[in-house]
Amino acid sequence: MTRARYPFAVFGAALLTLACVTSTQVATADQPIPEWQKYEPRAYDSSGRQPAGHPLRVATPADSNLAAHDGDLVASWWLLKDPHDPRQSLILLEVEAGWQQPRRIGQSGDVTWLLLDEKNADTAQFPFGNGILDPSHGLPAGATRETVRIDGEPGLRGDNFAIDHSPESDGWRVRARGASAAAEFSVDDVVPGSYGPYYGPGGALEATNIAPVANSRVTGTARLGDRVYDLDGWRAQYWRMNFPAVADTQLHPGTAWGGWEWVHTFEPDGGYSEFQGIIDAAGVFRGYMVDGRPGDIRICDRVDVRFDDYRWGRAMYGDPTAPFQRYTIPGEITLTCAPGQGPEMTKTFHPDSTDYFDAAHFAYTEMPVHTVPGSMGSYEHIRFDTYRAEKYREGAGR
Repeated sequence: MTRARYPFAVFGAALLTLACVTSTQVATADQPIPEWQKYEPRAYDSSGRQPAGHPLRVATPADSNLAAHDGDLVASWWLLKDPHDPRQSLILLEVEAGWQQPRRIGQSGDVTWLLLDEKNADTAQFPFGNGILDPSHGLPAGATRETVRIDGEPGLRGDNFAIDHSPESDGWRVRARGASAAAEFSVDDVVPGSYGPYYGPGGALEATNIAPVANSRVTGTARLGDRVYDLDGWRAQYWRMNFPAVADTQLHPGTAWGGWEWVHTFEPDGGYSEFQGIIDAAGVFRGYMVDGRPGDIRICDRVDVRFDDYRWGRAMYGDPTAPFQRYTIPGEITLTCAPGQGPEMTKTFHPDSTDYFDAAHFAYTEMPVHTVPGSMGSYEHIRFDTYRAEKYREGAGR
């Protein structure tokens, strides 16, 4: 299964431009939310099976090496969360696009890496309509280009950007150095995440989600402009994702996904809860759930999902994506492992914000979320323009 970090890399530069062409939000907070505007899946595949030889499993460090997965687009990120300020996220995003295919050890490729500070403030931060980004203390992001080598080892290595794994300690060390942003940190107490290949309704591999680190303890610092972040005691996740055919799954109106759901929470016992899945072009949702504790990772291959307590969203700069209607955010998401799909378990996730941005192709959230007291995490609730337009036409009886 999958999720994607590329929206910030592709559309980050467009945010200020689009802020100047804000569209009107037609719904007010006290208006009831129509069923069509919840943009829910049309159906849930809770009885399907992974293709033979391609199970959902626990990820390993080796899964992260640059030669492991081909694709039009591959992205990775480190999600960094402060237990003392659980709304804030620092995201170290790295994007690999246009590489020679198939990938081979000995090749090199260019990456773009970006350090982003998501403040997720309760109040709107000028010039935006919500609190996701706060530019009052300087630019909330800094990006750099880098050339890295494919060497077959976990992580990646370039002159000024490197992610290294220590097999002796099972820890990781990250180094990112640029003029506008930098990060130097290590992680230990690692609890691994999942390795999840997603096969579409036609049987083709459409994405692979890889989380070598799902929870860990951070030591180190980061810098954006003149602002320095003390990361000691923060929690971190390391994730990689490949898209073998971006045009088919993200852009083509006949085959593009309807959207996706992804939730990851760091929990106070050092473990985590995670849920992710894709809505295909027909509106069918396929997703899985992971309960990870130190020394015990449980994966449910298919889930039943219930979205409740919808609220009107708060846009960063309006709604330039057709059908130009305000986005809605569930306030509670309850997942149950479907019968025969894995260990019996139920989890409830509580999004802690209604902020989103509309990128003129999809509506996107990267918002704080929690499960148990003391937990913190990030929630992606994404719907593409074609799916939202279909739901609008159906709701309007057109």
